[in-house]
Amino acid sequence: MTKKNLDLELLRAVAILMTVIQHAEVLVFWPDSMHERVRQSLGLWTGVDLFFCISGFIITRTLLRSLEKQPDGSRKRVAVAFWIKRMWRLWPIAWVWLLISVVCAYVFNASGIFGDPRRMVSDALAGFLHVANIRWAGCYSGWLETCNLVDSARIDLLFPTGWSLVVYWSLSLEEQFYLVAPLLMLFLPRRVLLPSLLVLWFCMVPLSRSPLSVLWFFRLDALIVGVLIAYSQTGTSWVRVGDDRRRHGRAARRMIFGVLCGAALVSMAWVGAPGRADIAGAISLISLFGGVMVWIAGKDERLLMPDGLVGRALTWLGARSYSMYLVHMPVYFAIREVWFRQQWPVVDHLVLYFTSASFAVVLFSELSYRLVEQPARRHGYRLARKYAGSER
Repeated sequence: MTKKNLDLELLRAVAILMTVIQHAEVLVFWPDSMHERVRQSLGLWTGVDLFFCISGFIITRTLLRSLEKQPDGSRKRVAVAFWIKRMWRLWPIAWVWLLISVVCAYVFNASGIFGDPRRMVSDALAGFLHVANIRWAGCYSGWLETCNLVDSARIDLLFPTGWSLVVYWSLSLEEQFYLVAPLLMLFLPRRVLLPSLLVLWFCMVPLSRSPLSVLWFFRLDALIVGVLIAYSQTGTSWVRVGDDRRRHGRAARRMIFGVLCGAALVSMAWVGAPGRADIAGAISLISLFGGVMVWIAGKDERLLMPDGLVGRALTWLGARSYSMYLVHMPVYFAIREVWFRQQWPVVDHLVLYFTSASFAVVLFSELSYRLVEQPARRHGYRLARKYAGSER
């Protein structure tokens, strides 16, 4: 396995931090909180769009590089090996947390925060079949009546409860992309594929896709931007730059690109705030801001990742971003359940409350990463290599 692009790890860390803070509304249930004021000013849910852009970039780069390295140029072999690695990279850990949420809905749900157990099973099935984006689009639009958005909780909440598996909508959208991407990228000529992607992106610009609307669950803008950036950097920015010519003025380059990346990040969150996110073109604009950050990170020159302890912490967080994405919602729900069972007054013990939630998210993310995600990922790589060898 090749050395990690630390700037992309930084973007993953930023994206997961945005997401877990956005979803902390599960924990912060009083309407006049600082968290609520932040949510009204910044759309931190746009961290998911940053994830999309990173995914589009990395998957495209991986496929193209795999094709270059394939001795006989077999596109079929590249596609199948890619699917094997993706399956083992994503599915086992996702299944684990689907099962945990279902179990919690049945046996750890005195507060009712996990919603209706039977409906949780339906949510889990949608996640298992990679159609959760379709299910949640139906749930929030009102045409699906079997959703786990129920007002049955016996604790204070700012929203209907039961949606600990809602994050699977984005995983389903990415899985659908992973299914189609190799077919398009490996079997369509670039002169057809790239203009087609550009046309598709521009067709989505005039659409109004307010948060939790039907089209919001099918937003491909950032994925497309990531794909296009990867193609634009093909053959140039994949090479890790470290020669004396590029080291000259490195501090100035890091400052310039750091400021540019920070401005893009703030702009992305600002556009995603309530009210602004409803405007036509907002989602497409968000994808461009994500594209700026991924374009910088794609240079692989460590222009963004800081040194020292902060850099190591962000690298750790970026590496575990997928596990944390799956873990944080069920853990948030479980923390609320624990405090309900103990009858502890949250507002009187805020430090302990948030510390316990943060510690639990970090702990279970680490356990999931080490015990499930990484072993399954390594197994997938072995299977992919074995398949490639058997096909020769």
